[in-house]
Amino acid sequence: MTGLRERQLGGLSADGAALLVVDVQRSFGDPAMLEPYGLAPDAAAAVAAAVERCGELVQSARAAG
Repeated sequence: MTGLRERQLGGLSADGAALLVVDVQRSFGDPAMLEPYGLAPDAAAAVAAAVERCGELVQSARAAG
């Protein structure tokens, strides 16, 4: 039986392209979760946009295999 690590490594392409997303959670961009930090509205919007963009990149990477 092939282990998880072997299956993951087997899915890597020869061109070496990869997308690495570390610990991004939807609540990180949730205005209600950011409110206690006192971020300016434009800063909070930038955080939310970054989280959304990470999701788009993950979807694109998955679609590309």
